[in-house]
Amino acid sequence: MRTGQILPDHAAMDRFSVDDFRRFWRLFVEWSDLPRDGAIEPVCVGDACESALFFPELRLNYAECLLAGPPGQQIVTACHPDGRRDRFTRGAMHLAVARLSRSLQQLGVRRDDHVVAIARNNAEAIIACLATAAIGATFASCGPDMGVQAILLRFAPLQPVVLFGCLRAEPWDSGVPVPERVVGTAAGLPELTAIIALDDGSLPAGETMVPLHRLADLIREEGSDKNLSRWPRLPFNQPMFTMFSSGTTGAPKCIQHGAGGTLLEHAKEHRLHCDLGPGDRLFFQTSCGWMMWNWQLSALASGVEIVLYDGPLGAQETFWRIAAEERVTVFGTNPAYLHFCEKKGFSPADCLTFLLCGPCSPRAQSSIPPSTIGSAAK
Repeated sequence: MRTGQILPDHAAMDRFSVDDFRRFWRLFVEWSDLPRDGAIEPVCVGDACESALFFPELRLNYAECLLAGPPGQQIVTACHPDGRRDRFTRGAMHLAVARLSRSLQQLGVRRDDHVVAIARNNAEAIIACLATAAIGATFASCGPDMGVQAILLRFAPLQPVVLFGCLRAEPWDSGVPVPERVVGTAAGLPELTAIIALDDGSLPAGETMVPLHRLADLIREEGSDKNLSRWPRLPFNQPMFTMFSSGTTGAPKCIQHGAGGTLLEHAKEHRLHCDLGPGDRLFFQTSCGWMMWNWQLSALASGVEIVLYDGPLGAQETFWRIAAEERVTVFGTNPAYLHFCEKKGFSPADCLTFLLCGPCSPRAQSSIPPSTIGSAAK
């Protein structure tokens, strides 16, 4: 109705979004109702894709947009191979992110600084990312399976000031121990001022080059939490995520993404392409080294609960079982996994009927710190 046009199908909507993109994005911002300040107009200054600037008068905070909503709503479930589940309500996640953002500022992290992470796909990685975004710093991540040289090719050009790292060895890890990879990476980052352990693991003896802090300590209650969540609303194009080219054509190239552009594009894909909204649970098979990790994170801004898994594939039913147990409504995976299941003759509907048809299991709420939360899944 707002366009004055009849858009009877997806193809018509697609044409409208391309031919009249300024009006499309203005209407989408209004409809999405994301927390923001400033004027929507002008929508875009310039027509060349290399230099066009979207929403120069708009201000928002990515973390605020993802965490706004009912504090009692469960928004993150992190699944572990031993059956444990870490469950966060919006209020608990908001508090953890607020406390860590304050701690990062106390460690000297400022707007436009670069923060990097060697992280597993769990709730702690989300807390680290959103706390970084909340204060206007940029966040880049990779998985712990990547070698030191490959990590440094990505992280060194950023000159990061803080390195988040998972330090606890896991049974499914292979090759060089993860703590040694963190140490090797830190040695190649001369601007680094702090390492923050995302778990209860340790660095090799005598290898601490900069102060080592622990996430659990940095989000522990100290003094008043009043005003913790009053994060600044930053320019729409504030740099936020740094991602990287594949490295198949030389050294990986840094690709910087702004907070507003990332948020709006993801919200458009989640809400219009995938029909995601409150009540949905999204489980995407990914790692912190793939852009789909960032994509699934943004689903929180659409009222979606996200389900995470870090661990080995194990049997062919692993991901399907998580999807069934957690009542996932949208499951994302890759062709290789589907081909693997096909070769094994695996049929989720035949093997997991008792889960797909049974009652929902109880859902425990989270507490702080995340290292102490979780309940048995079965």
